[in-house]
Amino acid sequence: MQRTVALLTPSHSKDIDRLKLLCDSIDRHVMGHERHYIIVNDSDVSMFAEFKSDRRVVLPSSQFLPKWLRLLPLFLVRSGRRIWWSFRSRPVHGWHVQQILKIAAAVQLPEQRFCIIDSDNVFFREFDVGAYAGGEKTPLYVDRNAILATAPLHAVWTRSCDRLLNQAETGFPADDYVGNVIVWDKSTVTDMTLAVEAAAKRSWQEALCRTRV
Repeated sequence: MQRTVALLTPSHSKDIDRLKLLCDSIDRHVMGHERHYIIVNDSDVSMFAEFKSDRRVVLPSSQFLPKWLRLLPLFLVRSGRRIWWSFRSRPVHGWHVQQILKIAAAVQLPEQRFCIIDSDNVFFREFDVGAYAGGEKTPLYVDRNAILATAPLHAVWTRSCDRLLNQAETGFPADDYVGNVIVWDKSTVTDMTLAVEAAAKRSWQEALCRTRV
């Protein structure tokens, strides 16, 4: 049975020009998806209204974030980076919040598969994402033994996941699952959130905010 597939792109105001290139390339070259969801900060929704269409939806981040996680006003931020704060965890930055948004959207939105595409991508030839991502098995991107123990980002992320799940440290070199176009399955993502909550003894959102690096 064919699964329904949606495209999912978290974005922000500084990425709007790159997002336009992505959307134009999707409209020209990509087929087989139900919708393209773009998730942005609530204050940016009107700025992104130009991207709305019959198959493209712009959604506010508040639809997917827990009520206790609040965006710090810009006048309180010196670095220019957006920061979310709460009394339950340390402050988290935009990159961390985007991961929470992706997970929450995959759980809450109606489609069964989600092709995660960041704003800084462009399609240059025809791509049937429904045929690629909608089959019985979910495509899994993995680069075997690609993460060395000295990798400045990916090794840190891998160790953070081990702490999050209260499991023994992963041996290196480790497999890398990070890529430009990644497919997630709704039921698998839901099971992942339940596993995180079972290990952390708190909501998966709070667990991620507490374990972030």
